[in-house]
Amino acid sequence: MSVNNCQPRYMHKSLKSSRRLMAVLLLMAGCSASSEHDRDTTSWPEVLQFQSVGWGHHAPLDSMRNTTRRISSHAEWTLYQDSLQPLRPFQPVDFSTQMLILVATPVPSTGYGLRVETVETFLDTTTVTYRVYAPAPDCLVADLPGNVFDVVRLNRHDNPMRYLEETEAIRCSVR
Repeated sequence: MSVNNCQPRYMHKSLKSSRRLMAVLLLMAGCSASSEHDRDTTSWPEVLQFQSVGWGHHAPLDSMRNTTRRISSHAEWTLYQDSLQPLRPFQPVDFSTQMLILVATPVPSTGYGLRVETVETFLDTTTVTYRVYAPAPDCLVADLPGNVFDVVRLNRHDNPMRYLEETEAIRCSVR
C-alpha cells in the first residue's frame, strides 16, 4: 500500500469527522438560541420562597370544610394562633414585611398530615399547592376526627390567592 493511497482515506475520515462536529455544533447552537418568547419571564410562574411557621394535627376550625387563609396582621394571627395546637411552638413573623398562609383540612382519623409544597405567582395570581398525606388502607389508625394544618410565612404581597390540594397515600406496612 502506498502513501498516496492511505492519505485520501485519512483525509476522508477527517472530513467525515469535521462534518459530524459541524452538525453537532449547529444542533447545539440551535438549542441554545432563544427566541424573544423564551426570554419573556412573565410567561413562567415565579416560585416564591416560604418557611414553615408551624404545623399540627389539631385546629378547631370549621370541621366541615377546608380552611385557607392569608393572614396579614398580628391581630388577625392572634385569633388563629390561640386556637391552633402546633407540634412545636410557632416561629416568629415580621408582619411589616411578611404574611402568613394557613391551610387546614378536616380528617376522619389519626395518621393524616398536611404540608404546603409550593407557592408560585403567575399572571398576578399566587397559587399555593399543598399535599394531604392520608394513611393507606394497611395502616392502623384511631378513629379520632380532627383538622391537620400547616402555616407558612412568605414576603408580603397583595395578589389574589388560589389553593390546590393534592393527596398522597402513605403505606404503613413494609413489603
